[in-house]
Amino acid sequence: MHPLRRLSFVLSCVSSVGLAACGSDPDVGETATTTAATDDTGETGTTPAATAEVTSEPTDSDPGTATTEGGDTSTTSSVPTTGNDPTTGVDTTTMGVDTTTMGVDTTTTMGVDTTTTMGVDTTTTMGVDTTTGDDTTTTGVDTTTGDDSTSTGADDPWDCEGGEPVTVNAIGKYSTLAAAIAAAPNDATITVCAGTYHEAVVIDRPMTLLGAGQDKTFLDGSGAETPIFIDSVSVTIEGFTFQHGEAEHNPLGNSVCGGALAIDDAAVPMTVTVKDCTFTDNHSENYGGAICYDGSGNNDISKLVLESVTITGNSADLNGGGIFSYSPTTMTDTTIVDNTAGMQGGGLYFSYCDATITGGVVEQNTAAEGGGMFLQSPVKVNVNMSDWGFGQNQENVPNDVQHYANEYGFFGDNVSFFCEYIVWNAGMCALK
Repeated sequence: MHPLRRLSFVLSCVSSVGLAACGSDPDVGETATTTAATDDTGETGTTPAATAEVTSEPTDSDPGTATTEGGDTSTTSSVPTTGNDPTTGVDTTTMGVDTTTMGVDTTTTMGVDTTTTMGVDTTTTMGVDTTTGDDTTTTGVDTTTGDDSTSTGADDPWDCEGGEPVTVNAIGKYSTLAAAIAAAPNDATITVCAGTYHEAVVIDRPMTLLGAGQDKTFLDGSGAETPIFIDSVSVTIEGFTFQHGEAEHNPLGNSVCGGALAIDDAAVPMTVTVKDCTFTDNHSENYGGAICYDGSGNNDISKLVLESVTITGNSADLNGGGIFSYSPTTMTDTTIVDNTAGMQGGGLYFSYCDATITGGVVEQNTAAEGGGMFLQSPVKVNVNMSDWGFGQNQENVPNDVQHYANEYGFFGDNVSFFCEYIVWNAGMCALK
């Protein structure tokens, strides 16, 4: 038929009875084809059979034709039906110039290409973007880095890199612990950044000292001084290592006592609490190689509290290589190991007080009498589930506990026992 006659026939058919009247829907089982439309640019697009699922790819001889199953109301497959390769999603002629194709072949271009572009490219693009999303997850890892920052914040809560290392009440900053203590009001909190501080300070008002951690903040007596002397006030100390201290104070009134920490209670209500600290290589010519608590008032209103403290490698020429205490003492999860005394109480020396020991370790301490602990009456000691050495390599030497009249060894590990001596020659220790 002449082209002009054919065009006239198509237009007449469409205008008079509608597009559906120009042909008939394929019966079930029949094959429907899509007819290529040509615009004035010479480009071809494809009109797919409505509501049909593509079941075969186009042939090389007729790239604009696809075979469909009639009556199948499934969505269009992702297999392209045009001569332009939609899998690339790059055919700017079809997508950009051929407005007829964009207008008519919406299902094909937007259905197939979109499926292709959004299915493949999106899978790729969104896969990459998802990788970028994983980069966001990496940003999530950066959030973990943020956690590290938080951790760093935990290690540096007082802006240690931004100025002087010692801060009072989160405001005033000082270059030394002594200067900070001198400026601190009552009940102040003093934070001390990581580092080694060669200082000997006196605390005469209630306060809290917080170090950056016992593996980071060191109070060093340089083999000549006691790093901290507490003069009759309540103090909390946390997060330090006390090292190389030498007893120089005389809280007992007759002998130097306390190589690292010396405490004079002066018979007033007060509590000294030490948490998460280490005491090592401290010395006293007389008493208390690491810690000395006077308690000379013989009362129960002063207290020494130790929580998760390690006392190791300290010495006293006379008594109490680790701790010498005249004050009620509570020890929780505290390690007393490898301390020595020339006379009594290699690890612990208690007198005129009650003591409670829960958990922790008292092992490998040495003295002439009472390698682990020496008791001077009147005294009571309550020990709960504590390790006092099992086997020769762990034992306190020459024994675990000694009083003037009695000596006890060896209690072993995970042990509970009770000691009470009212006077020097009356009392006993027994397992619970």
